[in-house]
Amino acid sequence: EFAAGYCDEAAVADTIHKTYTDQNYLCDTHTAVAVKVYRDYVAQTGDDLPTVIDSTASPYKFSKSVLTAVLEGNTPQLDEFDMVEELHRVTGAAVPAPLAALKDKAVRFTQVCDRENMSQMVFQLLHLNMTGGAAVGAIVVLAVLDFTGNAFDLVHFFHSLPA
Repeated sequence: EFAAGYCDEAAVADTIHKTYTDQNYLCDTHTAVAVKVYRDYVAQTGDDLPTVIDSTASPYKFSKSVLTAVLEGNTPQLDEFDMVEELHRVTGAAVPAPLAALKDKAVRFTQVCDRENMSQMVFQLLHLNMTGGAAVGAIVVLAVLDFTGNAFDLVHFFHSLPA
């Protein structure tokens, strides 16, 4: 048997807040959806089997949404990095080191492009000089490798292309 559910943004925020205040667990927005859907499922079915919800994202990835939920709708007027620090201050939850280190890093990419110029922008950012059919073929390989999650082969492929 299969069950499914959903929740809106208000329910996500409420779930984050209740999970934090009731269980002292700070969850991200995606995990909050799973928690809410699971709670609804249990309420509807009475199913009491032990259940594991695997949280795969950090609440700090969604610091504004999570902080707003913890503060019951009060969103501080802060930039994203200050939101991370404020979420840590309010909850005491550890900030992942790689995320904390981003604040002091230089911005690497500032270019913006429209959809029609996206493939050319990818090649420009990768410092590849390709046009026409070769560019189209490379974009197809990029998409295939991206969807398979094989980043090593993607990098290897681009490094092996003729300049």
